[in-house]
Amino acid sequence: MLLSKKKLCVVMPALERGGAERVVLTILNNIDLDIFDVKLLVIENRGNYLEELRPEIQLDTLNIKRVSKSIFPLVRYLRKHKPNVVFSSLSHMNLILTLVKPFIPSNIKLIVRETSIPSIHNANFKFKSLVALLYRWGYNRVDKVICQCQYMKSDLHENFGIKNSQMTVINNPVDAENIYSKLTDSNCDNTQKKKVNLIAVGSIEELKQYDHLLVALSKLNNTDWQCTILGSGSKLDDMKSLCKQLKIEGQVSFLGRVNNPYPYINESDALILTSKYEGFPNGVLEAITLGVPVLAYDCPGGIREIIVDGLNGKLIPMGDTDMLAQQISKLDKNEFDKEKIAQLALKKFNSKYILNKYQEILMS
Repeated sequence: MLLSKKKLCVVMPALERGGAERVVLTILNNIDLDIFDVKLLVIENRGNYLEELRPEIQLDTLNIKRVSKSIFPLVRYLRKHKPNVVFSSLSHMNLILTLVKPFIPSNIKLIVRETSIPSIHNANFKFKSLVALLYRWGYNRVDKVICQCQYMKSDLHENFGIKNSQMTVINNPVDAENIYSKLTDSNCDNTQKKKVNLIAVGSIEELKQYDHLLVALSKLNNTDWQCTILGSGSKLDDMKSLCKQLKIEGQVSFLGRVNNPYPYINESDALILTSKYEGFPNGVLEAITLGVPVLAYDCPGGIREIIVDGLNGKLIPMGDTDMLAQQISKLDKNEFDKEKIAQLALKKFNSKYILNKYQEILMS
């Protein structure tokens, strides 16, 4: 006798190109459909990642532009479809679902995946006390909170009183097969073989501190390097102006947001990360999966759980642009082993291994 499938409803605001959305896409495209009957419910029907969603996944939408206005439509949808499990993976979406939970059948499990370091991320919110209260009240009432790293789990426990028994740590998965398949799917010609090629990937916002990267580059004693920055954001014009002030505009390329960053990463000698904090940065995982070392600020979050100093990258003290410049200048000495970097990444973060962990939680 065949067991009935577990009805899983994944709820997201949309499926735009972002770290949390990328993880959800990887889960949806790799989850075992012999075990799960899966629906993806988006609050608003938008996002480039929708084009990459496997066709077997049913896509539903509430056609609402603001997550804050989705509470009662969510209640009606979940009462109608009665999934066994609801899974969400963005902080504000998670908090909305904790408000929905009392109004849906009690046998529907709610599992949420935290995506930030809340004590830092929420520090400048206008209503940060209310948000903290929602975390404390809501996360202690869901069935499970998935944290991307140990640092995130500790932050939720120490600063919001979330019980350790409520939480589990599952690192982000890397869909290596998908990454490798896209290496030839581009006209990437932005690297120069005679130079050290650097890359930075992510939104050009204050959080990413691209000004630190540019200052470090200006301290290099030679011009045998070039840096490609993939991303867009509100600080783009400021960063271009800073390049001119530092007289490095001829060596830094801003290419905007690209649909396929992997050829650019693959042709680079190192990926640079100068963020104030990170959850469990997908860009770093993708770089090391391609065997590209990472020079990263030792920032709050999961970066220490990814970088093995000297093996797949270097950790730089926060704000130390002199040290960052020194490490960049050493890249041409080829101290990193591309094959070993990729092997370590595939061992720790491959999607099959991580997906098994997710499926165990969703089945429990």
